[in-house]
Amino acid sequence: MKILILLLLFVKLSKVNSDKWSLNYIYTALSKPVELPGIHEFTAMGLMNDKQIDYYDSDLKQKVPRQDWMKEKLPADYWDKGTQSRKSKEQWFKVNVNILMDRMRHNNTDVHILQWNHGCEVDKQSDGTLKFMKGTDQYSYDGDDFLSFDDDTMQWVAPIDQALATKRKWDGVQILNQYTKGYLEKECVDWLNKFLEYGVKSFGSEHLPPKVYAFAKQSKTEGHLRLTCMATGFYPKDVEMQIRKNGVPLTKHDGVHSDGVLPNNDETYQIRMSVQIAKADTNDYDCYVHHRTLKEPIVEKWDGKCCDCSQYTNAIIGIVVVVVVLLPVLVVVLILWRKGKICKKGKDERPTGVQAPLTGPAANLLNMPSTMISHSHSTSTSGQGSSSSIESVGMLNNKEKDSNDTDSGQVSS
Repeated sequence: MKILILLLLFVKLSKVNSDKWSLNYIYTALSKPVELPGIHEFTAMGLMNDKQIDYYDSDLKQKVPRQDWMKEKLPADYWDKGTQSRKSKEQWFKVNVNILMDRMRHNNTDVHILQWNHGCEVDKQSDGTLKFMKGTDQYSYDGDDFLSFDDDTMQWVAPIDQALATKRKWDGVQILNQYTKGYLEKECVDWLNKFLEYGVKSFGSEHLPPKVYAFAKQSKTEGHLRLTCMATGFYPKDVEMQIRKNGVPLTKHDGVHSDGVLPNNDETYQIRMSVQIAKADTNDYDCYVHHRTLKEPIVEKWDGKCCDCSQYTNAIIGIVVVVVVLLPVLVVVLILWRKGKICKKGKDERPTGVQAPLTGPAANLLNMPSTMISHSHSTSTSGQGSSSSIESVGMLNNKEKDSNDTDSGQVSS
């Protein structure tokens, strides 16, 4: 069985002198159970500045806090209502992932994934107020965009033909589009402001500066190197990075490649940029990195060396490999020699032959995919019930309000 596990990160390099905050809610449903640890048929989580603040899955069956301040500040009925809302959405997703499979003409042989992401991003002003920057309400299927809300035009965007019917139906309900816009720009921001009051200290105390490295390795293209700039260990994720040649920033037109800002396993972030250059290139290259934790940008110069193309380095590696391979044999021979089993001749002794089997532990590393897809959209919702949210029973079928849902915007397709 081929399992589709996707991690989709929406990354934007931004000015480091801004104080941006986001509230995101990500719902992920699989078309059938997967017997893998940590992978659930349905998962929902709230993220504040990409840090998990609450969580629910189809096995746990309960919405729980992931931050101490959430547990301390929010009453029990917040979590009770949130649990009921998540259970309701779990059923909604179960219905709709099957609807989309039929629409895409997919069978149940493989695992298919439906995801909903929604929320908001704000810029905190000097007076403490929050300025709305961006709202996101987006559905995806198997990692590809299915439908998204354009906050400016108040229209749904269908990137594929299979989503056109849903777009036409939803655009025909103006109250839905008005509510979605209002939720993203107002209600989401209000919740984010409330959470900031509760937990800003725990978030603000963890700002960490980046560590910056510049290095080069052999390129697949003969006579060239792959020059890489890497910054890691920083938080929050907003960062500015450039590869510079003689002080001039290089661009995509120069061949610069980056996968954007990616998460580390300790809730910090990393980013890499690379460009191919000729081995004979004698220009000065450096890495320029700016982050809100830095008073001045870091400029890390490349020393002109290649990590893996030196003959000396290769020779050292070869010697180390030989030593590691032969060491067990040498130890065995030494022990047997000291015991007089080999190489010691007495008057009536003959040399003893030695058979030293070469044995060594072998371990197969199984890289099991376990990452669930997620579009990192700003989504503002408390995650529990709100009287103004719209809940759906079946995609493309009908819409109804859910009085216990503050994760607005979920509608039938």
